[in-house]
Amino acid sequence: MKRILLTSIIALSTAFGANAELIEADFNSAGDNAAFTDTRTGATFLDLGLTMGQSINQVLQRTQEGGDLEGWRIATADEIDELFFSVTGMYTNGTKTTLRYSNASELNSVAGSGSGMSYGLFIDGNGYSSMMGSNLTFESTMYNNYYRSASLDWASANHGVFLIDIFSNGNIVGDVPVPLFGIAALGMLAMGIQRRHGKRQVHTK
Repeated sequence: MKRILLTSIIALSTAFGANAELIEADFNSAGDNAAFTDTRTGATFLDLGLTMGQSINQVLQRTQEGGDLEGWRIATADEIDELFFSVTGMYTNGTKTTLRYSNASELNSVAGSGSGMSYGLFIDGNGYSSMMGSNLTFESTMYNNYYRSASLDWASANHGVFLIDIFSNGNIVGDVPVPLFGIAALGMLAMGIQRRHGKRQVHTK
């Protein structure tokens, strides 16, 4: 049985409603749903299923010029915390956190991991490989800042890597009121704005 160390276990009430919607986006072709966009921040992330089983260093090689993931980069710890907030309504600020949260399925449904677990690696504030994600088989749970290894070569069969579109606005939220920002973001998405990345386009819908 998998051993999980719970540094903080927090039961959330309905008052911690999600602050945004995660919507499907496209990567290589229209309708492939191989990415997703956080409408609160404007950040577009690649589905975790496309990097499953690979280390951060392996994925970094794929993002280099000429690689099949050129135009994407590893999401920062702050951007992961923003994504966590968009799903749960709570910031973790680098603290290892476990939340029992009924809407954990929101991340799982768009991240494309292909299982009840949507675990993604990122580089934390210490330069280590850490994990954020959801697990629907364990009481609908959200995790953030779970240390995995001091080595960026660490990999696991059920972990992908959080990649963000290089043209995303993932770290610009600040103190913008959520309702107004959300309306503006959805309006832009509805206009069908497309960003070209060389041979690649990302379509949000």
